[in-house]
Amino acid sequence: MRKFLLSALFLIFLVAAGKTPVAAADFPKDVHILPSSFLNIYWVDESFCMGLKQRLFTPVYATVNLDFNREATDLTLSLGLVYVLPKEEWLFRCIPVNLYFYGGGGWQYTRNQGQHNSYLLLGVNYLFLFAESVYPLGYEVEPQFRSGFSIRF
Repeated sequence: MRKFLLSALFLIFLVAAGKTPVAAADFPKDVHILPSSFLNIYWVDESFCMGLKQRLFTPVYATVNLDFNREATDLTLSLGLVYVLPKEEWLFRCIPVNLYFYGGGGWQYTRNQGQHNSYLLLGVNYLFLFAESVYPLGYEVEPQFRSGFSIRF
């Protein structure tokens, strides 16, 4: 129960941080590069997985991921919020490239094991690729690294 309350407070903090004018104005020149959605496609344990990040308001996104574990025939549902820090990089001083770092947290539920854990998430999007580290805040649950393709729309 305590972990759930801490996770809820963390998510409320993320929402509040995105609503304040100071937090939203930290990146005034780069905020235009944020897309409304990200579709992430990746493979975990030889299984096809998907995730979606949908903008609630700049720069806070709601996120949902479905991961299938082939060995355990288990499905994991992850729901959460992330705070995106946009940056426009100049590659070779002439090609603008959008780079997004983000961090957040949420809640995971596994179908077969019945586990529900809160988690912390750190990630980056670059061009059409992404990488994320997911750190569950539960007992006997290992951190997960996922990377793959990210489609912005």
